[in-house]
Amino acid sequence: MSTDTAADDAPVLFEERVAGNGTRIGIATLNAPRTLNGFSLPMAHLLLKQLNAWADDDGIAMVVL
Repeated sequence: MSTDTAADDAPVLFEERVAGNGTRIGIATLNAPRTLNGFSLPMAHLLLKQLNAWADDDGIAMVVL
């Protein structure tokens, strides 16, 4: 379990996992339990930035939200 409270408080958590063929899977997890993960403008900005980065990365095979 992570002890990084700044990351734990982020409205969207991002990670990448390596797939069997060496490509990577991008994973975005909404992290706003107090609002039942209601989608917000800050979440949209974070997702847009990360999704654009993943779109430009040929090593990303797929993204899971």
